[in-house]
Amino acid sequence: MDKLFRPQYHNQSPILQWGQGCSPGVAIDLTGKHLRLGTIEDKPFMIYQTEGCKGNKCWTGMVNDIVVRLAKKLNFTYEYVLPKVGTFGKFSETTGEWDGLIGELLANKIDMIAIDMSTNSERKIFIDFSFPFMNTALRAVVKGESHTSNDFFFLKPFSGLVWGMIFVVNFTLVVLICCLGKFSPFGKYGAKLHAVKTCPCDECQTRREDMITNHCSLRNTNKYDCLVEKVEDEDRSTDASLYNSLWLISTGLVSQAGETLPHCFSGRFLLIIWWAFMLIANSLYTANLTAALTKSNIGIPLHSVLDLLGQSKYKWGLIGDGRNPEALLKLQVDPRYAQVVEKGATLKNMEEGMKKVNDRNFVFIDESPALTYYQKGDCDVVNVGQEFQSFELAFGLPKDSPYKSLIDVYMLRLRENGEMAEFWEEWSNEIICKKGAGTQVTLDLETLSGLFIILCAGVGLSFISLLVEFAYSITRDTKEIKGLTVMMALRRRVKYIFEDLSSGTKVS
Repeated sequence: MDKLFRPQYHNQSPILQWGQGCSPGVAIDLTGKHLRLGTIEDKPFMIYQTEGCKGNKCWTGMVNDIVVRLAKKLNFTYEYVLPKVGTFGKFSETTGEWDGLIGELLANKIDMIAIDMSTNSERKIFIDFSFPFMNTALRAVVKGESHTSNDFFFLKPFSGLVWGMIFVVNFTLVVLICCLGKFSPFGKYGAKLHAVKTCPCDECQTRREDMITNHCSLRNTNKYDCLVEKVEDEDRSTDASLYNSLWLISTGLVSQAGETLPHCFSGRFLLIIWWAFMLIANSLYTANLTAALTKSNIGIPLHSVLDLLGQSKYKWGLIGDGRNPEALLKLQVDPRYAQVVEKGATLKNMEEGMKKVNDRNFVFIDESPALTYYQKGDCDVVNVGQEFQSFELAFGLPKDSPYKSLIDVYMLRLRENGEMAEFWEEWSNEIICKKGAGTQVTLDLETLSGLFIILCAGVGLSFISLLVEFAYSITRDTKEIKGLTVMMALRRRVKYIFEDLSSGTKVS
């Protein structure tokens, strides 16, 4: 009987024997074969228990479930072998050799690597991979800045520029409302001023003489014999003052109406526009704040791992010792990914990485399945942007391995019949959380530009209505006074207003 392959021995027993009739380089059966499977602990794929077990029984995890299922289907026995260096394997430029699991496989100390071995071109040069049991990608995670850790979380629904513009508009409208109340012929101040300036009665004549003599404004010309009558008649709440305008406009910030309302149409129209503006702004604020309180990524300014290079708030790191994320980032065409590796911290293991993440302001970059397991449903740990640099997880095999085809076929079957998905669901600890970091919507000025445009249009229309009021009042003046032209009537009304405003020590 011709032997296509020389039998390998482990503990004085044949490992693999191939009989007559096999196609060159392909095994047709694994019945009775004993495989040495190299592995290390890498949760949740391989988990080692130290108490109450012996041999293969000490191992659990997703990969162990796959091995158990393959051994049952293909009728082989196996034992797990730990490498001298407990890593996946790192290539030494100095010696030109691999250590870890890959080094053990190349040295023929194991027959197959049974672990979540990530596929990449550097490893592919030296070893083969089975059909992948999972497609995945790299991911970066960070501890979200939740409302419990941010004293000013309630400011996050709007950007700083939007907050600034709202207060600028607020104080601008205070001045505008005050001016409209002063200038409008239909405002209480404007109507009374015009009446005092034009009324022919003796009382008004005396009032005008007092204003000229004492250089005072309209509101300082009232004469009272009874102080009680003076106090009762002096209702400053209806004055078109800056103080009352400030109170009236500022209450709109919290969707409330002030006690004093403009008497003129132009002022009331502007006030309605302001209230409508704040109604929409308050609704957007409330909705965005409510959504933000259900998330843990408020204020995270990072949208991808490349954003780490342009900031100083967050530190970051990866696990060294030849782990796949480090290799994939260095192989990227974009040199910035290599800078992420060079400037980041080198971590020992997943536990150290997640501890730094939970200490806040640290971004941990690793493979998505491992991060999912170690998050353990902690929804305060969120993604930085989206997953990137996709790759596959598979078992490692020697080059031209005769049993690769059999392993591939059954790996494919396990994926097709849904068993792989069941294995992952059992071991992943996956809990669906909210969106990742960088996806929280902070409403900026560009987003709210339409709201500000409507407000500006309302301001413009309020001044147009002021001009209409002036036109109507001037037309009425020219009809009541013979020989008074339109321009004379306009100059007279404007003159009265500015004379009164300039003569008083306080704007009324």
